[in-house]
Amino acid sequence: MVTAATESHAFNISVGASSWFSWWEPFWLKKKGVFERSDFNVNPGLLYGPILTLELNEKIHISSIFFFGQFKMKGYRASYLGEFNYSKISTYIMRYDSDTFMTYSILEYIKLIAGFKFLEFQYEYKQKLYYSSLYFTKKVKNKFDEYCPAAGLSVSVPIIKDVFYLIISQSVLYAMGYTFSMDAFELKMPWRSPDKMTNRIGLNSGLNLSVMFKKVNIALTFGGRYQYFHIVKSNRSVSAYGSKDDHFAGINASFVYMVF
Repeated sequence: MVTAATESHAFNISVGASSWFSWWEPFWLKKKGVFERSDFNVNPGLLYGPILTLELNEKIHISSIFFFGQFKMKGYRASYLGEFNYSKISTYIMRYDSDTFMTYSILEYIKLIAGFKFLEFQYEYKQKLYYSSLYFTKKVKNKFDEYCPAAGLSVSVPIIKDVFYLIISQSVLYAMGYTFSMDAFELKMPWRSPDKMTNRIGLNSGLNLSVMFKKVNIALTFGGRYQYFHIVKSNRSVSAYGSKDDHFAGINASFVYMVF
């Protein structure tokens, strides 16, 4: 959750844009099951999207940030179910990341944060299959949705009051995730019930510098952001993955214009 230092009045509307160059290490990169193995790498990618902030009064602000972007993924998937099947996979993951939150000023430079995060990513690939000396390919599509209530704290340290701030934010999330998959015979059908379910706890940390240009009603923010998730509960099929931890970190920059 990215917050920016802005001048407060009775009611303000601010709009802007944000970008986030990120490194992603999801828990499902490596799988070592009895009948199935996989090993993937995800390249860094750029997320970007709009920002909307409503400042209801001097204490209460409501903000929404939406990111989307692509990550290149390469690796292999192998399985043995009567026949050995091996597929080299190179594809793009489309990721959507949305944060909507409210901040409440308890002191001049300290804010409480309460909000909700939605995460979705999806990708598709062609899988090679061999059955009784016959060979064919099958298109597979996967999707992951996650819903995360969050709460935390934000501290703004004035370096030059009303102009230049160091902003430190930290929130805790509880995530409920659902994995869906379909093959070539189902691609034109609605998503069926989830194949896997995971419950995770997470941390969302930010360290940013914010500069205000009062004469033109603009705030610029630049810094770093790190998200960490750990699986605390899942179906049995998830236990075959090599990790229970998900890391997502990067450099973010944002531009916000106060409309009125």
